[in-house]
Amino acid sequence: MHYLVDHFLTTKNWQRFEEEIGGQREISVHAPSYVWPLLLAGLFKSSPGHLLALLPSVDEADKLQDDLSVFLEESKMVYFPPRENLPSEELSPHRETSGNRNKVLYRLKSEEKLLALTSARAVMDRLPSPQDGVYFPLSIKEGDQIPMEEIVDKLNSFDYKRTERTLERGDYSVRGGIVDVFGVTSEYPCRVELFGDVVESIRSFSPATQRSRGRLKEVEIFSCREILGQSGKVKLFDEEGYFHGIERFLPLFHQQTSTLFAYPGDDLDDGSTVVFIELVEIRRKFQEDYDLTVDLQRHKDPDQMNLLFSATLAPEELTRAFSGRKLYLSSFPKKLPSRKTVSLQAWPQQSFGGDLEKFTSAVRDDLDKGQKIIISLKTPGRAERIREVLGDENISFHFLPQEVDLDKVRAPIIEVTSLSEGFVLPGGEISIYTEREIFGQVMRVPRLRRIAEGAPLARLSDIKKGDYVVHLNHGIGKYGGLVQREIDGIRRDYFLLEYDRGDRLYVPASQIQMIQAYVGEEEPTIHRLGSVRWSQIKRRVKSSVRELARELLSLYAAREQLEGFAFPQDTVWQRELEDTFPYEETPDQLRAIQDVKKDMEKPKPMDRLICGDVGYGKTEVALRAAFKAVTAGKQVLFLVPTTVLAQQHHATFSSRLAPFPIRVEVMSRLRSPQEQKKVLDGLADGAVDIAVGTHRLLQEDVRVKDLGLVIIDEEQRFGVMHKEKLKMLRKVVDVVTLTATPIPRTLHMSLVGIRDMSIIDTPPEDRLPVVTYVGELDYDLIKGAIERELARGGQVFYVYNRVEGIEFIAHKIQRLVPRARMAVAHGQLDETALEKVMVDFVDRKYDLLICTTIIESGLDIPSVNTMIVERAQLLGLAQLYQLRGRVGRAGERAYAYFFYQKEDRLTSAAFQRLKTIYEFTELGSGLRIAMRDLEIRGAGNILGPEQHGHIASVGFELYCQLVREAVDEIRGIKKEREIKVTIDLPVDAFLPQEYIEEEVLRIEAYRMIERTRTLEEVESALTELQDRFGTPPEPARNLLEIAKIRVRMKDVGIAELSVKQRRIHLAKVFPQRFDLAKIKRVYPRSIFKANLLELVVPLSREKEVLAEVFALLDAIMNSELLPEEEVVQKGTAG
Repeated sequence: MHYLVDHFLTTKNWQRFEEEIGGQREISVHAPSYVWPLLLAGLFKSSPGHLLALLPSVDEADKLQDDLSVFLEESKMVYFPPRENLPSEELSPHRETSGNRNKVLYRLKSEEKLLALTSARAVMDRLPSPQDGVYFPLSIKEGDQIPMEEIVDKLNSFDYKRTERTLERGDYSVRGGIVDVFGVTSEYPCRVELFGDVVESIRSFSPATQRSRGRLKEVEIFSCREILGQSGKVKLFDEEGYFHGIERFLPLFHQQTSTLFAYPGDDLDDGSTVVFIELVEIRRKFQEDYDLTVDLQRHKDPDQMNLLFSATLAPEELTRAFSGRKLYLSSFPKKLPSRKTVSLQAWPQQSFGGDLEKFTSAVRDDLDKGQKIIISLKTPGRAERIREVLGDENISFHFLPQEVDLDKVRAPIIEVTSLSEGFVLPGGEISIYTEREIFGQVMRVPRLRRIAEGAPLARLSDIKKGDYVVHLNHGIGKYGGLVQREIDGIRRDYFLLEYDRGDRLYVPASQIQMIQAYVGEEEPTIHRLGSVRWSQIKRRVKSSVRELARELLSLYAAREQLEGFAFPQDTVWQRELEDTFPYEETPDQLRAIQDVKKDMEKPKPMDRLICGDVGYGKTEVALRAAFKAVTAGKQVLFLVPTTVLAQQHHATFSSRLAPFPIRVEVMSRLRSPQEQKKVLDGLADGAVDIAVGTHRLLQEDVRVKDLGLVIIDEEQRFGVMHKEKLKMLRKVVDVVTLTATPIPRTLHMSLVGIRDMSIIDTPPEDRLPVVTYVGELDYDLIKGAIERELARGGQVFYVYNRVEGIEFIAHKIQRLVPRARMAVAHGQLDETALEKVMVDFVDRKYDLLICTTIIESGLDIPSVNTMIVERAQLLGLAQLYQLRGRVGRAGERAYAYFFYQKEDRLTSAAFQRLKTIYEFTELGSGLRIAMRDLEIRGAGNILGPEQHGHIASVGFELYCQLVREAVDEIRGIKKEREIKVTIDLPVDAFLPQEYIEEEVLRIEAYRMIERTRTLEEVESALTELQDRFGTPPEPARNLLEIAKIRVRMKDVGIAELSVKQRRIHLAKVFPQRFDLAKIKRVYPRSIFKANLLELVVPLSREKEVLAEVFALLDAIMNSELLPEEEVVQKGTAG
């Protein structure tokens, strides 16, 4: 709606307003909140300098930013976020937060005119003076002269981590003359290639594939820290001189500090303006945070109070800190610092609450009055709905982005924007409608957050010396490293595998496909080389897997034969319900919804599994399925394992289905016998449409008049008897099962065609990385963390995973934070008591829950955004990862504190676990280990616990491979026979360590080359090697040439090739497939040994070995090739 701002600036309303504010240095402005975005856009456009808008809270700043983006180009707006911690806490902001803060400061100093938004909390922390230039980025342009050492030094001073692969923001890696760096404010990492000291090229690349995406002219990389580098002392895991909470000591690092107000220019001559929005509320929030900061510092270390005062802005300095032009904007007249107050008039838009007939009538009235009408919808789906409604009423309209001239246009304009509220400007000039007024609900459109592309979970390149691996022919061994050996003067790389009693196996790197990373038990059994034990284990697992596949297939086939109810296609009501979903669906969520609907519309019982983490949108899939069933006249049971989940799902269903004549009830032990009887009667006579409940719904007294759909949440948590009953239900009604335990993609693909599954793995759009702290137990820090969460109205999980002593910890924390309402929960509580505590916590009757790890899965409580874990060193990585996943679900910045006790000696493994959870705040390579454990659990949930032992005995990857083979075999799918090629050529063919220094990257490159199946793929591998590591040396080029020869051998059907005594030997050559006479004409000295099926061709002196071998294979390829079936027939006839 940029066009609307230009039009607004020409209206009498604006001109009067601008005249009244004139050149006043301080002025109070009264305007209703729904017109603030348009007002600020007008002020910005008419202002000579920067406009800084200060709001009471982060949420209000976020909302205003969304609305402002409707009226202004996003390139002209910036948001200055607060640090996530209070100034007195031993915490540092998230790396991305500091990077974004630095970027905003840089833009405010280097650009002429920006509209910056921020919050009261963000201006409390003092900053380095603008003259110190801490915010300046490392700027690199093509053609620049800059030594590699200078780039590396700068990145280190910016607190970037040097890694083998650049996967996450704040990582960098160096390989020869190439540096990869993932800027903390960048969407993609970049690859800078130097020739000497000159920047030859800059390319962005994908963190998942590591391949270049496109060329860049220049790149700006911002620091992860807000102080000058090369200072501070090492603490905990950091090695670059930074430590948790170093920002508290800012005044010691910088002679002069400043405030955010100094960056837009705090002098009247600079032409910048600061707008204080709701100053009374800003001051209240500022004072609240300031008082809490001071209290925590007094409690923790009163000797450092002066340091705290010099690092923060005092409340009385808030409005005095800026000496330029100040506006005090408020939604209604208040007593504000300036003497003069002006008003901007606007009226609220009328509301229709989904009554579209009433809405179209209002549009007609506006048209009759000659008003300009703008209808703003948040999604294309909603816009399409309004287009249909107006079309049905014969009201013509303009649908943007088609060009319109607002002065000339008479028909309503429909536009897809994020505007949250409509309004009417005076004089009947403009009338704006949004979803809030039209539908009564506001659809939240996610502001797309950059999500770093993930890498596969279990990769061979992740292995380190001492890790377990699986050789397909020899079994489980220990990885001893990638070693180079010279045999008969030829150098090659080999994987060293170590077996029982000192047995060693050297596997050529060209046979990398024979090795898999072992995922299973922590300490699997390894055997001697050459023993029959491995082949026996594989036989046993194959047999079990074949039985499992046969059982799954027979169940699937039997279900295909069953008669079920075919639900009708979606109704108008279905569409209306789906339009009320307050988020934009993710692509895989939409796929899951479509899968379920398609299954329901078939005349056979559905049995579909929906897999996705808590908060990923499974409930919405279930809700839409339930609604579809009810509108077809059927009843629905929604079974959940706990009362807490029953309450949560009941609340969600009741809220969403409130506009429709649908009765939703909940059934659990917390309901009285009379209430339960009412629900039972309602199910029996059809009055209850949907019943949400625990296993209570599976008891004998539950009778359902016309059951059509059963939804099961976390079926593996139900008992054996309940599972048997569910098995019977599957034969007669549609069933949807939901699970939060991740299902491995490999297993999912193996079960295609025998188990209906939908996977939702796109994270919620507003999940922010969790700020993670790892350190010795510190009750001052714990007090600060709890107080901060309570101050923002949130709740806290405090995990102490020992039932003995948990009450003592609870008393200790209660003394520490007396105002916190707390409860204790653990597995040894009586089941009813435990459920009551959990329900009361969800209902916010408590602020703090002191508990064991019972909260690690299933719970979705958006108000809990601080997690404190005591004795974290005793927990596994998967547990730590899942616990941290319980917070940060409401778009709020979340905090996870993992403490170990000083007196407890940290083992090496515990240290590594804590280091991993600290370093990887997003799903990076370190947390893939945790995911493996969870995925094996997920596999057990689907296939049954008895399969867990088989997975452990052969490793997860081989197990999935055996499942896939068994399924294909039983379904009669013939696998194309692949020729196993062996090549023995007298050339050095390997990836030198000087070319690819890190072993994990060399393994990755070998795997990439081995997987090539066409000449184009080999060329693509060459391009990738050049892109990532520079020009390949001769041994690496030879390796790629041999890959081409392997491809060509498979093309012509030749299995063995070797060069001995200046002769090329091709074995297993079927003469029926080739025109030997043609080959003889090209190679007159060639000999075909019919009894050995071997073709021998002498090498010429002129050509290199590899070139001549490839030329020979080309000649064979160009002779008359016959299809393999004909070769077999001719061979049989002969």
